[in-house]
Amino acid sequence: MKILHIFSNWKWTGPAEHALNIAAAHLKMGHDVIFACAPPPFEARENSIVATAERAGISPVIVPPAKPNYYPHVRPRVKSLHVASAFCIG
Repeated sequence: MKILHIFSNWKWTGPAEHALNIAAAHLKMGHDVIFACAPPPFEARENSIVATAERAGISPVIVPPAKPNYYPHVRPRVKSLHVASAFCIG
């Protein structure tokens, strides 16, 4: 199953760890996982969710915050949106 995870930030925080753990678990279960997040500033890249995802074997898709409809070519069966105010699967 193709699953798109969207994390609304670049910072490595508690919610970021949770989102990445879910994506990694889906990947280990054999699903086709796409993990998208905001781009970190250059000086903060090593402490970002991008660097942490790469160390976990996930190649994140960097999405500019101003482009919420950046995925016209992706047709996931499940979308998992990770934002500061809510957690949605739909």
